Amino acid sequence: MSTPPSIQLTPTEKQQPSDENARHGLQIDEAEVASHAPSLRGRNLTAAVAFVAGTGFTLFGYDQGVMSALLTANEFEATFPEVIVEPSHPNHATLQSFIIAIYEVGCLFGALSNLWVGDRLGRRKTIALGGFIMAIGAILQTTSYSFAQLTCARIFTGFGNGLITSTVPTYHAEMSPAAKRGRLIMIEGTLIVLGVTIAYWIDFALYFVTWSSMQWRVPLALQLIFEIIMITCIGFLPESPRWYNSASCLSYAHHCPNPTML
Repeated sequence: MSTPPSIQLTPTEKQQPSDENARHGLQIDEAEVASHAPSLRGRNLTAAVAFVAGTGFTLFGYDQGVMSALLTANEFEATFPEVIVEPSHPNHATLQSFIIAIYEVGCLFGALSNLWVGDRLGRRKTIALGGFIMAIGAILQTTSYSFAQLTCARIFTGFGNGLITSTVPTYHAEMSPAAKRGRLIMIEGTLIVLGVTIAYWIDFALYFVTWSSMQWRVPLALQLIFEIIMITCIGFLPESPRWYNSASCLSYAHHCPNPTML
């Protein structure tokens, strides 16, 4: 029995999209598919994804707790007299509650928007977008000189956090080994408490800076550290293979099976 001759592909033929891509209307050559292969694998990738997810939820906790202790800071009251507890300000309790709770309204709309944004952008881009929106919101909060600006900034920040907190657990679960998935997600959730604790201690430390608006501006600005870390690190992580499948990018998904399983 004769051996069939080997087939030599020309460079042009090597660059043609696969039959699978063609069936889905995708013009993707193999070189582009290979470029999506993750550089991190196994435990290193598991640790990197857990770090980014943990940073996102620590940020969530920090933002939840940072504002509450600032309401009674003398420099905060000097900048925003609407919250001063005095008979001349009968609505102070309402306004204090409002500036805290309005952040959660932003979180709600951010999370709901993920029903449309998340599947279009993918997990990584949605997390990066949420971090970018939060960074803008943090800057607006830090530079606030009016109650209206602070309110808008809180809504803006909450919207970004809603995007992050509704995406991070999904991304983390899809990129984690099945045997460790539940444990890692639970640890991620407990980091909310760590974020709240960090916020309270920073507020307490700066409470005694009674001669400068840095008393309340610095705690609000420090959330930028978490946001910059998260935005930077997510750029080095691969997209979720499950999202590639849902987006019909099957060659990407097959070329990049869950790297934590390898």
